[in-house]
Amino acid sequence: MEVNVLETGDMVRVLEIKATAADLETDVRLALRKLQSATALRGFRPGRVPIKMIRRMRGDDVKNEVVDNLTKEVFEDMVKGNDEYQLLGTPREIRRDYELDEDLLVQVEFYVVPQVELQDVSGQVLEIPVSGEITEHVIDFFIRRRMSRHLSNRPLEKGEKIGEGAGGMLDQVEYRVTEVDSVTGLVLVGSESKKEIFDFGGAEGLDPEAGDVYRTAFTGRVVGDKVNLSETENEDLRSTDSEKKSYYQAEILEALRFECPEIDDGWATIVSEKEVNTADELQEWAREYLSNFFEEHSKYVLDFQFINRMQVLHPFNFSTSFAEEMRGNLLGKWGHDPNALEYLKDYMAHLRWLILLEAIEGQIELEPSEEVDAIPDNETKPEVDSEIEAGSDGLRSNPLTAHLLKQFEVSEIPVPEEGMMHLIAKNL
Repeated sequence: MEVNVLETGDMVRVLEIKATAADLETDVRLALRKLQSATALRGFRPGRVPIKMIRRMRGDDVKNEVVDNLTKEVFEDMVKGNDEYQLLGTPREIRRDYELDEDLLVQVEFYVVPQVELQDVSGQVLEIPVSGEITEHVIDFFIRRRMSRHLSNRPLEKGEKIGEGAGGMLDQVEYRVTEVDSVTGLVLVGSESKKEIFDFGGAEGLDPEAGDVYRTAFTGRVVGDKVNLSETENEDLRSTDSEKKSYYQAEILEALRFECPEIDDGWATIVSEKEVNTADELQEWAREYLSNFFEEHSKYVLDFQFINRMQVLHPFNFSTSFAEEMRGNLLGKWGHDPNALEYLKDYMAHLRWLILLEAIEGQIELEPSEEVDAIPDNETKPEVDSEIEAGSDGLRSNPLTAHLLKQFEVSEIPVPEEGMMHLIAKNL
């Protein structure tokens, strides 16, 4: 009998078993005896059905018995009993060629933690956004957004300008973009777009890149205005054919505004979700709330960049078949949930990180002061049913990742006022 383990990918191995008919004579005889003792047939005493009849009647069962027992025995000895392999997932048979009294070929695919060499990360820089000054304008925006959840909006009245003043920071604009001939002023055939909504207080509206184009274009305008977007830096809004000498134009169809009342004690209770009871306390509560939020956001970004940089520095091929196995198992578990695909994406990204961490674990030398209990199995040996614990505390409480994190240089980039408002709109 010949047994080999073939490497077919960073995470994939194939156990290949070849055996001649002579190698399997004893196995076949034992399988026939086992099935004979369990077979009852009219005209024969229990366990006395002739071997030839067993072979003819239950040949497939004999083959399965022989191959299954042999594969299990070899896998236990050559793979599970070999410290070289750190197993992941579930092995699967990918080939079985065997007929009684003939040679056998079996291949079993299994997944392992890849071999990855730990790189020197000293000198690597992670740029992390940190909170700038939390101004009264930022606090006012935060409070008004929370109030707007409990308010309805109204159309802007004649003469009211879009996006101006405190009341305009949450304006919503319905518009339509068309491509216009710069000579005739006529809309080019086929260029009319569907109606779109721009939310001054929304995440997209406050996006430093995409939102700034329309924010600048709509601020100070009124319903019915047609705004020339030809000067925009957004390439998506530039004419694609210079010979047409055309430009993009946004026509403002409607504008809506939340009418936020004066903040009293009742509103303070609603906005703070009963954390404070008076309007005087609300400002300080909001400042502390935002300070904590921006601090946690900075930690989150640091963790995200750290994990991403580690994976860039330590690449390995994530097995497609392993990913498909995880995908199938998880969709079976979460398939009823409308957010299943989003959960799956997050899980697979985290799983890849855990596999990398397992691969480099033995290469990390901790200082005596850093050594603590071993990492829990559900973090180092990911399984389908293990829970993923996200968040900044996870990296810092794990001695391995905490040690690696300290090797990086961190550059803090203050977030401007507009950036803080964008984060509030996106996350709060």
